[in-house]
Amino acid sequence: MTEIPPAISPSSHPPVPVVPKNSGLAIASMVCALLPFIPLTSIVAIVLASKARKQILQSQGKLIGIQLASLAMLLGKISCALGVLIALVVPYAIKLTKRMEMHQAQSCTKSIYLCMIDFENDIASFPDDRTAREQPELASFTGTSSNRYLGQLIAGGYLKAESIFSIKPSTGTEADEVISPPSEILKKGENGWAYVMMTNGLPNSSIRGLSTDDYGQLPLLVAPLQDATGTINPKPFSKRAIVLRIDGSSRNEIYNSGTTTPLDSPGWNASFRPVVKMPE
Repeated sequence: MTEIPPAISPSSHPPVPVVPKNSGLAIASMVCALLPFIPLTSIVAIVLASKARKQILQSQGKLIGIQLASLAMLLGKISCALGVLIALVVPYAIKLTKRMEMHQAQSCTKSIYLCMIDFENDIASFPDDRTAREQPELASFTGTSSNRYLGQLIAGGYLKAESIFSIKPSTGTEADEVISPPSEILKKGENGWAYVMMTNGLPNSSIRGLSTDDYGQLPLLVAPLQDATGTINPKPFSKRAIVLRIDGSSRNEIYNSGTTTPLDSPGWNASFRPVVKMPE
């Protein structure tokens, strides 16, 4: 007699396969790793990736994305390494750039000085109000700023370029090399040098330009000054100032103390005081 197999209960169903899901931590770690070179997010990416790998391995196939987490961890480590490298290199690069700008500006003082000597040979002193009165083409180049007095060198034909007075980008000055008409010469923002003149300090005394007949160590051009008292701006050249003196010597000197300034010189006395025209 043929046996009839038992009927399958209608309530019995084959097991439903588990569909693995992508790990949210793995996705989050990749997002953080892809953010551009931000050290904090790179560290977060590494931490999330590590947790994602552990979570995926313990999920018994319910979660996937271990390759994504591994890639995020790798990118995070690379970003951290780049961040450390940038932190080490950038300060050195900034320091090197400042040093190059300082040496370039110091080199320019030699050319300016030669023009000043030619100017003095023709008009008997470095630029001042008297030289402007005696030469019609210089008449408008006086005032309260060094731009005006140094502009006499260009207006008088002793220099053909404005850029020699610029100190960029440290002091933010940049000349456009437009010198015609004369009103275009050394406009605001095109000169970084303070210009030193003198007065005897008496009431109603006149201010005159220095000359090679004066004490050789008196300062003639200084940069970068913060104010007319001689306080330097410490940022552009890391507490250094470039000083061109009457004898033609040009040096970059460090000023760590507020008690000394580039204007200091034994050539000054009670009846012979510096008058500083600041750049504008």
